[in-house]
Amino acid sequence: MTVTDSEWNMTVTDSECNMTVTGSEWNMSVTDSECNMTVTDSEWNMSVTDSECNMTVTGSEWNMTVTDSECSMTVTDSECNMTVTDSECSMTVTDSEWNMTVTDSEWNMTVTGSEWNMTVTDSECSMTVTDSEWIMTVTDSECNMTVTGSECNMTVTGSECRMTVTDSECNMTVTDSECNMTVTGSECNMTVTGSECNMTVTDSECNMTVTDSECNMTVTGSEWNMSVTGSECSMTVTGSECNMTVTDSECNMTVTDSECSMTVTDSECNMSVTGSECNMTVTDSEWNMSVTDSEGNMSVTDSEWNMTVTDSECNMSVTGSEWNMSVTGSEWNMTVTDMSEIVGGRHGVMRLWGGDME
Repeated sequence: MTVTDSEWNMTVTDSECNMTVTGSEWNMSVTDSECNMTVTDSEWNMSVTDSECNMTVTGSEWNMTVTDSECSMTVTDSECNMTVTDSECSMTVTDSEWNMTVTDSEWNMTVTGSEWNMTVTDSECSMTVTDSEWIMTVTDSECNMTVTGSECNMTVTGSECRMTVTDSECNMTVTDSECNMTVTGSECNMTVTGSECNMTVTDSECNMTVTDSECNMTVTGSEWNMSVTGSECSMTVTGSECNMTVTDSECNMTVTDSECSMTVTDSECNMSVTGSECNMTVTDSEWNMSVTDSEGNMSVTDSEWNMTVTDSECNMSVTGSEWNMSVTGSEWNMTVTDMSEIVGGRHGVMRLWGGDME
């Protein structure tokens, strides 16, 4: 299907709409057009099996709105590519159940020089990727994702998962929502280069679980901000290799009025900060970090690293683990104000959490 220099509108109202593509090559191309798709009070299912699926939007305005509908998309044993170039692309899901499943497929999404917005409001939003290669690339784009009053689950199982953001402004906001991300038996890489990346979680329950996976996050020459307010935030890493690298970047993490827990079990976990300014602030919150039977390394080189804890309960426990922290040619500041309780598992941990920095 090709649409060129046209206005394209598709509306489905109070209907059951099924689309199935089997053993076929499916191509959809939209060029220099205005393309709107609206689904209202309907059941919308799209299934692609053993097919090659390409969708290209170039120099166009593309809007998709789903309201009060059940919307499912399934891709099985297929190669599916979506490319958006120099376009304005908006997706809105309101009061709907939205499910996307990718199984044994290669799924690529590329956004170049575009404005990309995704909004989910008062909806149940599930995304599952199983035994697939999942690649998302955002270049020279403005990328916004907003989840409000919704349940949002993302599960990646036995897959290779890459997310790359280059020279872009990328914002993710979660408000009054339950948001879960699970990565199991997968290789998951996230790279942010020369970009401004903001993640805000407000009054939400936010869980991230990584199990038996290799998980890498790299931030280079970027401004990276994460804010958690009035939320319960948990991160669990089990039997995995988890690396976070921040290079020549400004990195801020703020936790306010929240319960925030990080658990690392039987894993190798490395965090490196090089030539960067990195700030972490915890205010009126309960912050727990647990490392069990793991190797945990934290390295700060030629950087300014600041951590401030105010009126909070901060617990860190290390059990049966090897924990190394090295600071080289850096400025290291830690401030603790009116902390109600400090608990450490070893003498070295007590030095890290408010004792002498020898």
